[in-house]
Amino acid sequence: MQTKSNSGSGTEILTAQEVTSAEELWIKAVQVSSFDEEMKFLRNRRQNKILSPTYIAQFGIFHEDGVVKCKGRINNAELLGSARNPILLPAKHDFVQLVIKKVHA
Repeated sequence: MQTKSNSGSGTEILTAQEVTSAEELWIKAVQVSSFDEEMKFLRNRRQNKILSPTYIAQFGIFHEDGVVKCKGRINNAELLGSARNPILLPAKHDFVQLVIKKVHA
C-alpha cells in the first residue's frame, strides 16, 4: 500500500482504490468470522450431500468475488447489481455498526 504525505504534515493519504480494497478485506474477514459454516458450504457446494445451512436457503446467499451476497425479490428490481444483491453482514458486529455510522453521517 503506497501512501502520500500531506504537505509535510506527517499524515498520509490513501488512494480511493486502497480504501476500497481495505473495506473489501474487512468485509471478507467479518464474513469468515460470522458465517464460516455457510462459506464452507458455498465453497464445496458440489461435494455437499447434507442440507444447506439456514442462511443459504433463507437469503439465497451466493459467492461473488469471494464476498457472500444475498438474492431475493429485490433481485427483480431495476437497480444496480450491487443494490439488487446486497452483501451479507451480521447485524451485531462492531464493523457493521461502524459502516452504518459512516453511511448515515
